[in-house]
Amino acid sequence: MSHYLNPQQQAFEARQNAVLRTIGDCGQLAPVVLAKREFLASQMAANEIRRQLGPRAAGPGPARRWLAARMMALGARLAGAQAGLESVAAGRTETKVAKVTT
Repeated sequence: MSHYLNPQQQAFEARQNAVLRTIGDCGQLAPVVLAKREFLASQMAANEIRRQLGPRAAGPGPARRWLAARMMALGARLAGAQAGLESVAAGRTETKVAKVTT
């Protein structure tokens, strides 16, 4: 590297040379190695952001738990009602259905 380059250009050239060295060292496995390094770098950056944000809340509050319980109960009731309707319709024969509709 030339010593006339500014630090940003030197850093870019160092990264570029590191990639070229990886390609030379790993051969055909270089894309896998480079992808894993990039994935690791992104995960480390995400973990650093999470660490700086601080601890998360333990879970949903009492209002959200109550609402979730009510929605689950409503869903179970509706699913049971729909299943009940389907079983009644499946149990009828065509003659019974024809008599009911006429």
